[in-house]
Amino acid sequence: TIVKAKDKAVETLTISGRIQAQWDLLSTQYENAEDPRGENNIFMRRLYLGAQAQFADGVSGTFVTDFGTNAAGGGETEKAVIDIDLSEHHQLTVGYQKVPFGYEETTSSTKLLAIERSAATRYYTEQLELGSRHTGIYLNGEYDSGIYFTVAATNARAFSVSASSDTDRLAFWGQAGWSGDVGPGSLNVGLAGGHIPGSRDLRYDDQVYNLYANVNLGNFALMTEILGGVIEGARADGSDAKPLGFNILPSWKFNDKWELVGRYAYLDTDGGIGVDISSGVRRSAENDSALYDTFESYYIGGNWYIRGNSLKLTAGYGWGTFKDNLTGTQGNADVQGFRTRLQLLF
Repeated sequence: TIVKAKDKAVETLTISGRIQAQWDLLSTQYENAEDPRGENNIFMRRLYLGAQAQFADGVSGTFVTDFGTNAAGGGETEKAVIDIDLSEHHQLTVGYQKVPFGYEETTSSTKLLAIERSAATRYYTEQLELGSRHTGIYLNGEYDSGIYFTVAATNARAFSVSASSDTDRLAFWGQAGWSGDVGPGSLNVGLAGGHIPGSRDLRYDDQVYNLYANVNLGNFALMTEILGGVIEGARADGSDAKPLGFNILPSWKFNDKWELVGRYAYLDTDGGIGVDISSGVRRSAENDSALYDTFESYYIGGNWYIRGNSLKLTAGYGWGTFKDNLTGTQGNADVQGFRTRLQLLF
């Protein structure tokens, strides 16, 4: 069997895949309302199929589709980019991919230590859609000193591959950081931000920012990050909200097979657009919609690297509390549950 690219100028053609099968057992308890029925589901979390064509002159194209986006397994574009090497240290990317905001968000799902991203991350990127995937132009730099950067101009609407933007304005993103060895370990530290006009509401311009540090010391690692923003006109009196969240994720690798992982996450929406239960904690059950001002959560779990990261079993238990209704009358809500995921990469 021979597989080759149509264009003879292609030097290599790489086919890749990602299969993640998951089981969720989740429950929600309300303070002042009837509890919703819990979640007990086995499903395919991600079904990625991708291809990358590498040309001789430093040009490549990557296209990835996720076939696990709905009940029937319909496909959605995950990534579609053209990469052009401008020099040894600079690269231009044109296409649809994640913008440089949120350390946990931009970490590949294949390398996440906890099964799902935290509510602090998901609030910005999934609920408000101020981050995640955008179509645009990206300039990346990476130097021998360890300094790196990304600047980007994209459409303002997230998750829009080919539709015309009704905002008729561009969003701008930037990231700068340093990565390298420090003593017996390594450190990756940086900051990122974005200006997003009219994405959430045509009347308003929003800003987001992110500071992060990831430390590795032998078998121990610690990731910390702060996520903040200015959400224009989001409070009931019409003033701006300044939500703030953070993640703290320590991990310990006993050996090359077993790893222990913990996470603490906190989010304060500053009386603006409250966090939603099912958006903050993915797939959590809820009765009617309600938005909460704050959320605090904990996670404890582990990873079994059966064949390295290519065949990995992850399991963990998470619990947390949504507090202070901004909408709805359900009162505080406690969420908890167990998740496990089997991952195969090729």
